[in-house]
Amino acid sequence: MSSSPPQPPNLLNLYNLGCHYMESCDYAKALSHFSTAASYGHPLSCHNLAVMQSQGLGCAINNEEAIKNFKTAAERRFPESQYSLAILLKNHHHDIETAKELLESAASQGHVAAAYSLG
Repeated sequence: MSSSPPQPPNLLNLYNLGCHYMESCDYAKALSHFSTAASYGHPLSCHNLAVMQSQGLGCAINNEEAIKNFKTAAERRFPESQYSLAILLKNHHHDIETAKELLESAASQGHVAAAYSLG
């Protein structure tokens, strides 16, 4: 008799709990919930996890991990992640060309700050 594979956790619930803990400044719990959902590729959780990593909320500042998580969400065309990733790449890696491409993609989806950054 074969057993069925374990079901992934409810990613939306994990994301919502992470947001709740983030709003109440319980960064350790927020980080835990976002990390779990992000490990399954949940784009909003990847984005929020990256924000926490880039700002040192509940963890040490880790721009490399933030870039990885912003990239996961940006690849799913989440404009806020595209914008945030562009800023990190421009400021920390001096990757102007990739940053410009990300800003253009975010701007084309109506992201005002990305459009403003392009001039």
